[in-house]
Formats: sequence, C-alpha cells, structure tokens
Amino acid sequence: MDTALSSAILHSLWEIIEETQTHALIQLEDQELIRGVLHQMQQRRSLSDHERFTVTQYLYQRRILIRELAAARRGVVLPA
Repeated sequence: MDTALSSAILHSLWEIIEETQTHALIQLEDQELIRGVLHQMQQRRSLSDHERFTVTQYLYQRRILIRELAAARRGVVLPA
C-alpha cells in the first residue's frame, strides 16, 4: 500500500496550517489539532479512506514541527 501523499494534498495541508490561528495550533491537544486540520482538509477536497489515514499519520508525525512553526510565527519558545 502506497503511503505517499500527493503534492496537491501536501500543499493544501500546509496552506491550512498556515491559515489556522497560531494559538489554536499551539494550545490544542494532539488529537484536536489533527482532527481540526483534517476536517478543514475534507472541506476543501474529498479524501478517500486511505488518504484520510495517511493524512492523519502525516500530521501526527509532524505535530511537534507544526507547533514549533506556529510558535515561531508568534515569537514564542515552546518548552522542550
């Protein structure tokens, strides 16, 4: 089973992350963060079950990076 995401999906995901309010990216629990980004993604385009699973895994693996980038936008240093 291919677990790669298309460049269009990746572009949309990072666009959503950039558009999401910084405090939400920093303060939401992991599952809320992933669920929220996934929900916004599904509002933009239809995802197959496999794509939803892969997007969820992708976001989970990058949740710390997402929070660090959001904190940098806000000028906040996150605890290690």
